[in-house]
Amino acid sequence: MKKISFLLMLLLSTVAAGCSQQQNVPEKAEQTSVPLVENKPSNEAGSNFQEGVAIDISDYQNNESYQPVLKVLEQNMQAWVKNDKAAFEATYATKKLYEGDLFLIDTDDRFRFIGKPTIIDRDEGRIDINVQYEVESADTGQVKETGATYNMKQDAIGEWKIIQID
Repeated sequence: MKKISFLLMLLLSTVAAGCSQQQNVPEKAEQTSVPLVENKPSNEAGSNFQEGVAIDISDYQNNESYQPVLKVLEQNMQAWVKNDKAAFEATYATKKLYEGDLFLIDTDDRFRFIGKPTIIDRDEGRIDINVQYEVESADTGQVKETGATYNMKQDAIGEWKIIQID
């Protein structure tokens, strides 16, 4: 009986302690977000989804070696959000590689790129960039957060191009 009483008291005190503790929510840190594209308000009645590009590239702004890569990333994300197939294709190493990723923008879904990208140096002349984005489904109106990895390489003349978005 003492064991049951002790366990019951322990359980009640744990529950009471958990309920009385305030959740530590850190203050919102000031984010230096660099909008690469103006956010566009929704044209859909009743939807408040803001498509656009609002990623924070502050970690890479002062690194000159990443500027050409970030420029290609910016051009591609702008084209993706605007559903501009010609501009999207211009960021790829070859037409065949572009055609392999065409399904990404060949949709009525809407996109907003968010967060901080992560650049990963690979072999000489290769870089991966992880990005996050939200997509609003044209069919259901539901918004989900997902991510993609841009695989880029330098071409024969040293320009950065996309080989795949995974």
